[in-house]
Amino acid sequence: MKLNIRWQLALVSVALSLLPIAVVGVLAYRIARGALEERIRFNLETLALQSDEKLERLLLDQHQNLAVWSQLGFIRDDAVTGDADGRILQFLQEAKRNTDIAQEFWVANVAGTVIASTLPALRGREVGDREWLQAARRGQSWVGSPALQDLTGRVGMPIAFPLQASFDRSKPVGVLVVMLDWPKVVTILQSVRVVPAGQDE
Repeated sequence: MKLNIRWQLALVSVALSLLPIAVVGVLAYRIARGALEERIRFNLETLALQSDEKLERLLLDQHQNLAVWSQLGFIRDDAVTGDADGRILQFLQEAKRNTDIAQEFWVANVAGTVIASTLPALRGREVGDREWLQAARRGQSWVGSPALQDLTGRVGMPIAFPLQASFDRSKPVGVLVVMLDWPKVVTILQSVRVVPAGQDE
C-alpha cells in the first residue's frame, strides 16, 4: 500500500526530529564512556602508586629496625661467641612476637653458621653461600625478592643487615636476617583503597 504524500512528510518530519536526539544520545554516551575510562585509569594508577608507597614504607620500617638492632652490643658480641647464653634467641623471639609481617628472624656468624633463629630447625645450618651473608661480609645490607624460600619452606622476602664487631666497626662478625611473610604483605597491599581527593582514609 502506497503512503500518500501527507504520511510521507509526517514520517520525514518525525525522523528529522528524532535525529538530533539520537546524535546527542550517541555523543553523551561517548563522552560518559571517555570520562569513565579516564576515571578508571586514574584510579588504577593511583592504586598502583599508593601500593608502591605502602610497600616502600613497610620495607623501610623493617630495614630501620634491623639497622637499630644490629647496633645492640650484646647481639654483636654474642654473634662472635655463638649466642651461648641465648640472649640473641630471646631477643629474636620477642621481635617476632611484635612484628606482624615477620615469618622468622635469625642471626648467622661470619663463618656462615646460623647461631640463633626463631625457626629451631635453622640453628646450626650452614649458610655461607647465601647472597645476604656475602653482602654482610662486605658490610652491606641486602634485600631479596619474594619467592619460595628453601630455608623456611614458605613464600617470603629476606632482608639482611650486617653485624660489625663492637671492638672494630670495620670487622664483620655476622648478619641479622628477617624473613618477611610475603602473603601477609600482599594482604596489606590489597587493603589499599583509592580515596577521593579531600576525604580521609
